[in-house]
Amino acid sequence: MAIYYVYHPEGFSADTSRVLRDTEAHHLLRVLRATARDQLFIFDGNGAVGRCFLQCAEPKHCTVVVEEVASFLPPARLILLQGVVKNTAMDQIIHQATELGVTQIFPILCQNGVVSTDETHMNKRLERWRQIAIEACKQSKNPFLPQIFPPRSLGESVQALSRETFKIAAALQENSHPWAECIFLLAPARTVAVAVGPEGDFSEDEYATLKATNFFPLTLGPRILTTQTAAVTLIGAVQLARGSGKNSNSWSGWPDSNRRPLRPERSALPD
Repeated sequence: MAIYYVYHPEGFSADTSRVLRDTEAHHLLRVLRATARDQLFIFDGNGAVGRCFLQCAEPKHCTVVVEEVASFLPPARLILLQGVVKNTAMDQIIHQATELGVTQIFPILCQNGVVSTDETHMNKRLERWRQIAIEACKQSKNPFLPQIFPPRSLGESVQALSRETFKIAAALQENSHPWAECIFLLAPARTVAVAVGPEGDFSEDEYATLKATNFFPLTLGPRILTTQTAAVTLIGAVQLARGSGKNSNSWSGWPDSNRRPLRPERSALPD
């Protein structure tokens, strides 16, 4: 039997019903063709996941009944500062960064980027990226939806980082350090930020900004990688080094070490 996954940011609790509308209802009813009594999971993007069944379906909305709810502990913070690139590549980065557990994404308007900076166009892209992140959460069963900020300059974005953040930049400069020198510095950090430039790399001014704000310049090897490959490689390496796969924040396995039941008298959702 197919099991469906639905995003519902308004919150929910066990033994209640919720009405799904608009995009989520349309996708569930018209695309996935779910019918009454079908099982599904809803998640709020902040770690709460509920097991439900579809009670009734109307042309433009449907009602689900929440049977059980569990909540996951927040993951270690991982922030991506990503130079904005053209549509398909940027969509891929957003999707894969969400799969890998990035908690915040700052799209960066870089000096060497070849993209339109028109505000209306960027707002449409921002909404698309947020929808892509929702779909990536469903696909990867990641209960935490990353916060995606409006595109801005590198200088504006780094100001949002706390002093305690350990910062890494994928760098093509000659003075970049290998991964072996980074991994020991990374281990004690509770928050990590990674910066990846656009296809044209960071400009000299942007490299100066990274240096002034204490980003660790890291080489990803002797080959020149596309920006989407560089982003996924760096995020994956950081997550593996921090042991993110040991106690996964995926609702597919409901690991006891990461689960905090909202209703203690109820058991965890089964596999």
